[in-house]
Amino acid sequence: MKVSVIVPVYGVEKYIETCARSLMAQTYRDVEFIFVNDGTKDRSMEILSGVIDPERTVKIINKENAGLPQARLTGLQNASGDYILFVDSDDWIEPDMVEQLVKAVSASNADMAYARVINETARGTYISRDPSINNCRQAAKAILYFRMHGYLCNKLIRRSLFTPELFYPTISMHEDLVLSCQALYSGGKCVELDKPLYHYRKTDGASLSQMKKAKRDADSARNFLQLYEFWKGKDGSPIKADIPYIMVRCAWLAWKNDRSIFKEYPYLADMARKVPLSAKLGVKFHRQIILKLVLGRV
Repeated sequence: MKVSVIVPVYGVEKYIETCARSLMAQTYRDVEFIFVNDGTKDRSMEILSGVIDPERTVKIINKENAGLPQARLTGLQNASGDYILFVDSDDWIEPDMVEQLVKAVSASNADMAYARVINETARGTYISRDPSINNCRQAAKAILYFRMHGYLCNKLIRRSLFTPELFYPTISMHEDLVLSCQALYSGGKCVELDKPLYHYRKTDGASLSQMKKAKRDADSARNFLQLYEFWKGKDGSPIKADIPYIMVRCAWLAWKNDRSIFKEYPYLADMARKVPLSAKLGVKFHRQIILKLVLGRV
């Protein structure tokens, strides 16, 4: 079984060596490593070239800067593996991560296997755990509702699930969540690997200004609204049943962070306003945003 490991590279000269060394040290051998140079202006590619093992299969793809989602898409378009693993270039993985995930999917012919994530923060490390799910469609739903991490980086996913018919986001906020919930929707079995294998270098949340957080939340709303517009009226939509949730969540994020979104997407306020209050929706801010919309503050 061949695995394609896709690594977008941009502005990571401080971290790329650690990442690349962890990849070159993988115990599983049938791997192609695809490094996508997203027009980085620092020494990332120079440092990377000094770490690459000539005995491993490595592809270097150079492109103009277009952001993380497009770099990932470029990697996908050049991948030939049966399964895909995405790795962020400022992170690193355990030496047997690929081998462990391959064993997990091979044992049950699963479309996806996922491992636990070790969060590396300025205050120390902690391990995050997702719910135990054995069906890809259930995993897609859990990701969409933020009940399961939407990380692509801790999941080995069958490449055939990344079809050209999917919406490939262009905004770099929750783009992995938007893509994974679509790809997994058409999958079958998935397997939880109860082992921490991926080291996620996490920005200290306290260092983020409110302005940056507001922009990130607003970009998340735009990503989900673009996802809705892409699938609107199409057969086989993976989000058809979840449109009420998406509208309420996006309306809330727009209200809190960037109300110009209501002008960009004129239907948003009206669609959110029409969503009946329901415990099944699972949106804790539903009642508050509906009240604001009904009062005509948008």
